[in-house]
Amino acid sequence: MPANTSKLLVLLVLLTVASNAQATLYDRGGGLLYDDVLNITWLQDANYSKTSGYDTDGLMNWSSANTWANTLSYYDSVRNVTYDNWRLASYTQPGRPVHYSWWYSVSDWIPDVDSELSYMFYSNLGQNHSGIFGNYQIGGQRSVGLVNNIQSDRYVLGDTAPDGYRNLIPWAFLFNDGEHIEFNEYAKAYAWAVRDGDVASMASPVPEPSIMILLGGGLAVLAFWRRK
Repeated sequence: MPANTSKLLVLLVLLTVASNAQATLYDRGGGLLYDDVLNITWLQDANYSKTSGYDTDGLMNWSSANTWANTLSYYDSVRNVTYDNWRLASYTQPGRPVHYSWWYSVSDWIPDVDSELSYMFYSNLGQNHSGIFGNYQIGGQRSVGLVNNIQSDRYVLGDTAPDGYRNLIPWAFLFNDGEHIEFNEYAKAYAWAVRDGDVASMASPVPEPSIMILLGGGLAVLAFWRRK
């Protein structure tokens, strides 16, 4: 293999490792978190409807949760801007294998970008199917990483999907065991607001120290080969 090709391949590998090492959730200040993979901004408070006084406990049915998110006005104290284009988290491909039982169905664990809540749970927060407490506990509150007030219970999503009778019903995601469920629209769940894009006007975040070390090592290897 030509020397130049070998050098290029090594550099590409190092860049890939550095990219994978970089976190994808950034604290933008003002109670806002940015996911650069999904290109969305989350409220840092996962039960803001309660914290803000909108709801007594944060539990709402699907219609009420959508109304809350769609009409939410949130003041960003860092940038002195009020944002009002919020929504519930989405689940863009709900056509997964499911087992239907009574009025809800349980789908497989789905740690992918098709579900914004699933991606937050598995990829950004590093959780697994034992839930945020590690023991499948239903109920209770915990802050994980940059996120505050996560409820170990179900969070409603803004999408609907067919049930066993082809009726469109809402979806929810369980933070006590990392699953999606379809549930009755009149049942209650927690809600977490998200908006598209990044609130920050700043340039790309400064790479983490581990990334700089990896890149520095790659450049050192290339410099060594160049001297040979």
